[in-house]
Amino acid sequence: MSAGLIIARREFLAFFYAPIAYVAGASFMALNGFSFWALMRSLSNPEQPAEVGAVLRSFFGGTLLHWLIVFAVAALLSMRSVAEDKRNGNWEATLTTRVSALTVLLAKWLALVSFYCALWLPSVFLIAIFSNYLPEGQSLDMGPVLASYLGVLVIGGALLAVGVALSSITENQVVAAVLSFSVYVAWLMLGELDELVGLGADSHWLIFVDLRHELSVISLGELRPVFFVSLLSVIVVSLGAARSLAARNHKSTLRYAVATL
Repeated sequence: MSAGLIIARREFLAFFYAPIAYVAGASFMALNGFSFWALMRSLSNPEQPAEVGAVLRSFFGGTLLHWLIVFAVAALLSMRSVAEDKRNGNWEATLTTRVSALTVLLAKWLALVSFYCALWLPSVFLIAIFSNYLPEGQSLDMGPVLASYLGVLVIGGALLAVGVALSSITENQVVAAVLSFSVYVAWLMLGELDELVGLGADSHWLIFVDLRHELSVISLGELRPVFFVSLLSVIVVSLGAARSLAARNHKSTLRYAVATL
């Protein structure tokens, strides 16, 4: 097993010993449970049952509460990725080995994404239950469901990559979490500029940042390559920035250590 996979496995298992991971997981599952309750309630009206597609779009990122909880979970999970190692002195020790900083960061990000995917697993059973209680004459199209899962996971990967980059700035986990959450909210609000101020036809560039709208489009089964490319670009740039910040901080530490000899 390569060094990167060993680090990723260690980081993933470490979440099961971190109380904050259980807090994040419980909050996320509570959100899915509430969304599922709203889902079933929308379909329980025999006079005017809601359209299945509209209900699913609400489940996958259709409410502001969903995004706030996802942002909080991503911030709480990623805040310890580098900041904790820097505070404990493990980061400098890691960089003195043959494992590169980029390998370590990729492994940490992979562990974060894996745990984030695990948080979404219980919702698969909720969707299965939902499919068994559809109103007569309606059916569940698995294409949009799978596309929605792909969308939320890729968006989650981008959020976590940003969180890793911001965690590499400081040794304080709380500061890293606050920075990450603030950037996430700013990202969401930037995508809402069209509705807030009415940018009009010149707002086509917002496809790169409009998380809420693009996820609603994805939940219809429509995959826009340009949006996924933009998210992959965010991941690459964020991890690259984290590598540069980590290397700069490591050199500063070495210079301080040499100066104090």
